[in-house]
Parts: sequence; structure tokens; C-alpha cells
Amino acid sequence: MRQIKAIFLILLIATLFLSWNIYFMRYGEGYSRGVADGVGHGFNMRDPTYYEVMQFVSTDQTNEHEYSDSYSCISFAIDLKNNASEKGYRCGLVFIYFQGTTGIHAINCFNTTDRGVIFIEPQTDQVASVQAGERYFVLKGLIPPAYDDTVERYIIAW
Repeated sequence: MRQIKAIFLILLIATLFLSWNIYFMRYGEGYSRGVADGVGHGFNMRDPTYYEVMQFVSTDQTNEHEYSDSYSCISFAIDLKNNASEKGYRCGLVFIYFQGTTGIHAINCFNTTDRGVIFIEPQTDQVASVQAGERYFVLKGLIPPAYDDTVERYIIAW
């Protein structure tokens, strides 16, 4: 009976030891595979250079859409952001709030590696200036809205 218990105990210890080693070997393989599979799926976004942004914006077709009730400034901004993401560029959505109104406008921004944050008006592909206290649409040569377009504040969502 003692021999059976001893053999059983030896087999149990050997099984646990082998299982433990296989687990850690396979864990490392699985981790490496998961990291490799994750590349190219949103985890490799990077900040572009100013030149890369200008090249991207000049070839992107988002500005070719027509503004309408169903395709407004937020649609332009989201499409440009999605297209930038497909190229591997980190792009922000910028929500501009105007003084004395509930009106909000959406544009994009990039944190360039050589010139810092730049704003892009996705409807026209223009580099924009967004400053509290400045008028937005009038200075860009765009058709101003019926409300005061003086910027109160803006929020960037990366």
C-alpha cells in the first residue's frame, strides 16, 4: 500500500511540474503572438510631422463631401480622423464652443513632432487658428453662422 501511495505521489508531483512548465512555456508564446497580432490594430498610432500632415490632408478626400443636414461638421471631422488612423497618424477631434450660443463646431488637430499642435478645418483642408476670443468662421473665409462665431473655448478628444 505504501508503494502505491509513493508512486501516486511521484506521478502527481511530476504531472504538476510538467503542467507548470508547459503553462509558462505556452504563456510566453501566447503573449508574443498577441503582441505581434496587435500591431496594426490601433496600438501603433504616432504623431506625424507637419509635412506628413500636409501630404495626408492634400490627398485625403474628406473635403470633397458636400455639407448637409445629414453630413455636417462632425461627419467631416470623424471621417478625417478615421482616415488619419488608417494611415497610422494620431488625430484629435476638436470641439469649438462659441460665446453666447449652444453652437458647436468640429474640426481636427494633429500634434506634429516638429511644429506642435496644428488645427485642420476638414471641410476646406486649411490649417486653422483656434484662439479664445477670436472669430472662427469669418477669419477662415468661411460662411459665418447666424450666431456670434467668437471662440469661447475648445476641447480636444484624442
